[in-house]
Amino acid sequence: LTKNYKKDDIYNADEFVLFFKLLPNKTLALKNSINQGEKQNIERITGMVCCNASGNDKLKLLIINKSKTPHCFSRSRFNPNKLVDYNWNSKAWMTQSIFKNWLINFNNYIKKKDKNRKVLLLVDNCAGHCILNLDFSNVKYF
Repeated sequence: LTKNYKKDDIYNADEFVLFFKLLPNKTLALKNSINQGEKQNIERITGMVCCNASGNDKLKLLIINKSKTPHCFSRSRFNPNKLVDYNWNSKAWMTQSIFKNWLINFNNYIKKKDKNRKVLLLVDNCAGHCILNLDFSNVKYF
């Protein structure tokens, strides 16, 4: 797949999950001091990073959260959209619609840099990445 592309034209995108309230299940404390039987708080944030193979083009971080307008964004003095791309849904997961919108924006980003540039985007086989019947002018993805 990659032999017809330069390193600058091969991109990889992948998600990660941050369970920011999850406590560790093992500690360096005494055996009797561990609180067993408590339900773990699995509140999460999903993020997606994308970069080309040469490492000189890093796209903005995509953050997916449960809240449509997080409290921290409303009280901050900076515009978070300059730093990250933000989306939301009830489970804070990557969905096909979020990935489709991100892919359209990525194609526009590549087209804006150079209309004739063709890039290869490598993604994993997550269910949210299965977008069929879409053909992009500057991006081919697998």
